[in-house]
Amino acid sequence: MSGGTIMSRLRESLRHLSDDPGEAARRDYVGGLVALWLPAPFIIGFNAVAFGGAGISYGVAGEAAITFPMYFLPIALMYTFHRFNPLVSASAHSLAYLMFMSGLLYAYTYATTALGAGIPLRDGLLHRADALMGFDWLAWLETANRLAGEMPLLSSAAAWAYGSMAAQVFVVTVALVATRSHARIQTLWLAYVLSLVAVGAIAGAFPAVGTYEFYGVVDSLHPNLDLVVRSHHVEHYTALRGGGFQTFMPDEALGIITFPSFHSTSAVLFTWAFWSMSLLRWPAVAVNALMLIATPFHGSHFLSDVIAGAVVGVLSIWVAHAMRRSVVSGVSALMHRMGKWEMQA
Repeated sequence: MSGGTIMSRLRESLRHLSDDPGEAARRDYVGGLVALWLPAPFIIGFNAVAFGGAGISYGVAGEAAITFPMYFLPIALMYTFHRFNPLVSASAHSLAYLMFMSGLLYAYTYATTALGAGIPLRDGLLHRADALMGFDWLAWLETANRLAGEMPLLSSAAAWAYGSMAAQVFVVTVALVATRSHARIQTLWLAYVLSLVAVGAIAGAFPAVGTYEFYGVVDSLHPNLDLVVRSHHVEHYTALRGGGFQTFMPDEALGIITFPSFHSTSAVLFTWAFWSMSLLRWPAVAVNALMLIATPFHGSHFLSDVIAGAVVGVLSIWVAHAMRRSVVSGVSALMHRMGKWEMQA
């Protein structure tokens, strides 16, 4: 096949993706956008009150992380309301939304941690819960270290899977936009936001510092295993609980939540999102199963954290689906009463 033929087919495919899907699909799409942004003002308000009470300010980089994504919003809005193009709109909106909400949600987890500073750490309870399930974290670490020495490629794959969240966000966004699965991608990102809100709230009310610190683990206990997290988050976590954290900088923010594990929540969300695409379904299952297996040792998590995070993931998908459906219904009814929404194709 010649290069000219390939480029011709590519242009034809892109034109198809940009086709106007019709008025009903537009209304469903716009209603989904409304649902996506509903949590934002509540998170902003909560962060402002919590940071103000804890004496924490946003740094210059923090302000930039909030404002930079707004450059993509005019593109998304123009290609949603003025010249409807689902390919451009969904791509620009996903980029703006994820960057903006990630900054807010990192700040939110710091805010809930600061608010829960007076609550005793619950690592001991999580240790006992694991013991009741017959799970020995130190034995799991020993096994993982032994396997890392015997099968280094498998160990590297587990570390990659644990750190694959950004890669999976990119792939699932491209795949869902390309297949015009707008309802699914909107439900996914709404579930992502709602699950982090839930995880942050639970972590604030049930604080834990993590297994690496709780068990007093040192590098000599896992010479074959280069763990991802270790105690990297402890400095921020301790400062937040001790009242010594003064400035929040998103570019320096860390994952500070132990219970529930947001990595296990993400594994559920990504598996659900990819499930509708036969080509990517089983590779996604394999990657996210490996992420779940790696989370206890690479993420400094108890098994209880992993199970709780998975439950949050399942519930957040259900809530996000119901919330989006309800908002879409209300927006469609409102648009019907106002008359046909004029958009130039």
